Amino acid sequence: MKQNNRVKLKKPAVVSFLNYKGGVGKTNVSVNFAYYAASCKLSTLLIDWDPQGDATEYIGYGRENVKLTMFDFLVDNLPIEIDKTIMRTSFDNLFIIGANSSLKNVENLVARSEDT
Repeated sequence: MKQNNRVKLKKPAVVSFLNYKGGVGKTNVSVNFAYYAASCKLSTLLIDWDPQGDATEYIGYGRENVKLTMFDFLVDNLPIEIDKTIMRTSFDNLFIIGANSSLKNVENLVARSEDT
């Protein structure tokens, strides 16, 4: 008996894995959840917010190959279209906005904005 893995959602879902402590498995869970969602034929976008870029590496991109990250949307109001940051992966239905060391500046940017 063949199982139908197609999941139908009425609207997009956003799933986040967050913990301030390091080493608790956020990246591992995030990447595996993204793989699973994509295998269920859900169009899946994984956003890597970690400056270490481990999720980006796990998906198959080197951090050095990531030109635009979410940081680029947060500075100087750069007119960047989101689709220019989305990269295809080798897995059907799975896309990524990768990370690189530029994201380490996000904390400083947020801290400065809270001071104003």
